[in-house]
Amino acid sequence: MDKRISLGLYVLAAVIILMYHEKLLAMLRHLEPGTGTLVILFLTAVAISLVPVIPFGVVAGIIGAAYGFWIGGWINVAASTLGAAFMFLAVRCRMSKQGRQAMERIHLLRSFNQLMEHNAFAAVLIGRMIPIIPAVAINAYAAMLAIPLRTFMVATVLGKLPVMFLFAYVGEQLLQDWTRIPVVLLLYAVYVAGIYGIHRVVERSRTRRSRT
Repeated sequence: MDKRISLGLYVLAAVIILMYHEKLLAMLRHLEPGTGTLVILFLTAVAISLVPVIPFGVVAGIIGAAYGFWIGGWINVAASTLGAAFMFLAVRCRMSKQGRQAMERIHLLRSFNQLMEHNAFAAVLIGRMIPIIPAVAINAYAAMLAIPLRTFMVATVLGKLPVMFLFAYVGEQLLQDWTRIPVVLLLYAVYVAGIYGIHRVVERSRTRRSRT
């Protein structure tokens, strides 16, 4: 999905939730917080994480509104990580060879693929922390490259922790006090920029060492 379309859907979903927050709050309050509801929400979230046309952030926000920041955040992390693992393994088992061969035919992609494989952990980690980058694209692309499953999963979990809790917080606050959201989003943007800055400094340091 195009980044602009993805971002637009996120904004649209936030506006709709804000406009109908009273009705949504009433509906969510009447949800039975039992094991059955939790299992259904979890399985639904896993399924939606596999569908490229539905922004997972929308579902993650609803879960955050229903179960709060902490429980909702952990549900989001678990569901989206499980979905990412399913897609990674499915693509690697069925399409990785053909996909890699197709990418190798493009010279620019060949160089980019080597760069991605050399910095696999950082690439997946940073990609996970930027909500407008489709998770499906990261899953499929990583599966077609020589990125170990362990590296992919560790980077995925660490990258999803902050963003999934962010979605849970936004969903919770949209139904309570939405005025806090801009500050939290700004702090998150600073956090992502800081992580990227640290990554750039580390890479420059490695490059200098390799030259000496």
